Amino acid sequence: MLSSAEGFEYTPTEGLKAGLPTPAVINPHELNARTAETYDVIVIGAGYAGLITARDLTSQGRKVLLIEGRDRIGGRTWTSYTDGHAYEMGGTWIHWHQPHLWTEVTRYGLNNQIKDSLEMYPGSAPQSTYTGGSRKDWSLAEITAMQEKSAATFLAIDGKHPTEWLPYPHNPGYNRADYVKYDRMSVQDRLDQLDGVLSEEEMAFTKANLGALAGIDFAQISLFDIVQRWLLCGTTQEEYMNHMARYKLKCGQTGLARCIFDDACSTGKLSYSFSNPLKAINSSDPRRATVTCADGRMFSARQVVCTIPLTVLRTVGFFPELPPLKAEAIAKAKSNPIRKLHVQVEGKQWKSWAGAKFAEEELVMVMGESHSPSGKDTNLVAFHDGANIGDPRIKARELVKYFEGLHPDMKVKRFVFADYIGSPFSNGGWCVFQPDYMSKYLEALQEPVGNVKFASGDYSDGWRGFIDGAIEGGIIAARAVERDLRSPPRNPLTRSSRSSL
Repeated sequence: MLSSAEGFEYTPTEGLKAGLPTPAVINPHELNARTAETYDVIVIGAGYAGLITARDLTSQGRKVLLIEGRDRIGGRTWTSYTDGHAYEMGGTWIHWHQPHLWTEVTRYGLNNQIKDSLEMYPGSAPQSTYTGGSRKDWSLAEITAMQEKSAATFLAIDGKHPTEWLPYPHNPGYNRADYVKYDRMSVQDRLDQLDGVLSEEEMAFTKANLGALAGIDFAQISLFDIVQRWLLCGTTQEEYMNHMARYKLKCGQTGLARCIFDDACSTGKLSYSFSNPLKAINSSDPRRATVTCADGRMFSARQVVCTIPLTVLRTVGFFPELPPLKAEAIAKAKSNPIRKLHVQVEGKQWKSWAGAKFAEEELVMVMGESHSPSGKDTNLVAFHDGANIGDPRIKARELVKYFEGLHPDMKVKRFVFADYIGSPFSNGGWCVFQPDYMSKYLEALQEPVGNVKFASGDYSDGWRGFIDGAIEGGIIAARAVERDLRSPPRNPLTRSSRSSL
């Protein structure tokens, strides 16, 4: 199996190694990428949004050139097979309530590939929370009751259940007044309202749960954005976990991504170029757009679909300049500081264990996911933020001590992780908006600009920051491109809404 240049593995005995084996790597890295040809469509980015766009358009007979800066497909979602175990390096969990994603699961016959990450192991250590410098162990029933109470209290904003003001979570702007009102509020604003309402333990767990989504700076997290996610997940803590961190694919996310990529290749209409970062997009000619890559080559097409992550768009040159509101949205976009870390620990007793710790400068949410292939150890998944924890590339030894400090019986054997914070192709984790951003900029981010369309899970209407949201964006972009390819050229600055599809 080939290895990607991305990803890291650390063991206390062998230190840090760069690069991880994955079937997501595409070799050879180019196929029929010709500068002299004008393609029907150029798709920038081979994450789920780009793969869906390319698949849908090639299946309609369109000649598509797929350009990707990385050496692999999947974007922020890919599977590495390290030491016999399938590690999901980014997006992982899925649910049949995610409509766009489940359509793809059904399309490729993967319904029998669903795995339950939360299968209980009878010999597991009890759940743990950490407050005031000490650990408290809980039975599953005890911590579940505490979680449900805390979540229900947090969501009862202004004494109302959020379904009263957001009845259709896939249509965030349905109730414009409350959309703006709660988007202007931060998560910190809501936590301040609950000071003295939640106990110290309830507040610490609530903060850890929220922080695992978007980091510990709660003043920079939109309350609306968080509540919308809870509504999509069913509004209870149990359903939240079922949607967010339970079901995954046995074949790995790369298994699904390969199905989509191979489907597009089978049409004979797909050309591609990997390890080829984008530099600029010129759409001044309504009949033909040109993209310039970092190696100096220029490719042209009648239409371009840009699926680059929101916080990376500011590194791309757009000619002519983007409309002011779209440009402002890109300039103000904030990166998600959360890091994901796979931790292999000795012993089988951690399979159903979970720990939640929140302090002023540190956050960690960690849970057992599976036993190792040997059956002797456990693979944990951790999400963390804060200066006291840091970058595992630099502070791996300190992180070993940190995780072993969570429980006296814990012994770390291995870390496996990807660096999305430092990567020029992601510049952070999944998207979570700051206050007063979504209601102001979401529609502008989605709008095409002439013959350039924009598609990303970072600014979808529904499951934003999830695989489903990326697929949503790809579906809409492909339909818009097909419509425009059948229509006469328009002014390059003409903007059309999603509703026109």
